Amino acid sequence: MHARITHLPRKLISTVGAGFALALALIIALIFLGLHQLAATNAHLESIVQENSVKSRLANQMRDILRDRAISMLTIVVTSDAFEKDAEMLRFYAFGLSYQQVRGDLAKLIKRPREKQVLASIDRLTRSNQPVMVRTVDLAVEGYTFLAFEELQREGIPLQRELVTELDALIQIQREMTARAAEEARSDYQRTRILMITLGALAVLAAGLVAVTVMRRTARL
Repeated sequence: MHARITHLPRKLISTVGAGFALALALIIALIFLGLHQLAATNAHLESIVQENSVKSRLANQMRDILRDRAISMLTIVVTSDAFEKDAEMLRFYAFGLSYQQVRGDLAKLIKRPREKQVLASIDRLTRSNQPVMVRTVDLAVEGYTFLAFEELQREGIPLQRELVTELDALIQIQREMTARAAEEARSDYQRTRILMITLGALAVLAAGLVAVTVMRRTARL
């Protein structure tokens, strides 16, 4: 009888220890997996948002440069002062160089097929627009103001509008990708929340089973 009474507490201690060890392991797993998943989700979202923000900024810069270059070209057409024309031509070609530099920086970040398609369209329109702008400037410099205006209205302005439209489309893609990344982050958060609730419930269940076992075995002593 004494041996039986001595044996039960040892089994009881073993059961309690195993139960609480399981509950503790589940709680630790809950904390680790939850924090790891949330950190990974946050890092992914930050990366997407930052990359899309940079691409949007570069596309906006290209659009601003196009606008400034168009204003510069128009100034060359309407001004009659030769020195002012020369100074404005330097600015005109400087804008062209800046455009190509920004475009090169943007191209390094373009990865997705839809983005590449829009960038290819921008490049095609740029190649078509460049000789038109140069012809317009040359006509203005040579004094053919009426012909320069005609060239500008016939080809320059429509191509400029198409370029701006494509750049707007590229910016819109970045907005959509940012919104999609935010939605994916919300989905990941929900999955992590469900996982944490499940593990928490298992930990509570394990602790409850231990408590029931302890009460039952204590009642038998």
